[in-house]
Amino acid sequence: MSLPQTHPALFTSTHDDWATPGGIIDLITNEYGAITLDAAAEKRTATAHSYFGPDHADPTRRDALAHGLTWADPKWHAPGMPHHTYLNPPYGRRMNVWADRALACAIEGVPITLLLPARTDTHAFQLLVRHAHAIHLIPGRLRFTRAEGETGRAPFPSAIIHLTPASAQASTTGNWLTVVSR
Repeated sequence: MSLPQTHPALFTSTHDDWATPGGIIDLITNEYGAITLDAAAEKRTATAHSYFGPDHADPTRRDALAHGLTWADPKWHAPGMPHHTYLNPPYGRRMNVWADRALACAIEGVPITLLLPARTDTHAFQLLVRHAHAIHLIPGRLRFTRAEGETGRAPFPSAIIHLTPASAQASTTGNWLTVVSR
């Protein structure tokens, strides 16, 4: 019996250009509507026509964390649709910065859906679940792909966290979170 291969780079911040699996994007768009801005993508991995990424042709759209830049600004979103930002941040050391910016932008008025490692002990996870409108825990391990066709199974479970402007402005209190089944 052979076990599924986990790519070593998924344990580290060696690579941060793994594309979101298509099934995840389908789940998000079916549940929350079309994505009008992909806040951390490369052209080949963007889930929406409008994106920020290091290979964007417009230099002002290469760094989604640039000082003063807000994802809530309508000029960054695909036109003619309700705004909805998607974020699959780099899973390395700067993930907390991405989580902080996602929450700030949701407070400014744009729903944001994130794909994160379901690591309940991290700042990013703790911050975002306390402001979440919905949390989807994904069973099993996701399989990610890179531009070169390289694939790897994540060494951690994943979660989709959806923030609305209303949920972002509210916060659960206390040091624990209660999840009630439907």
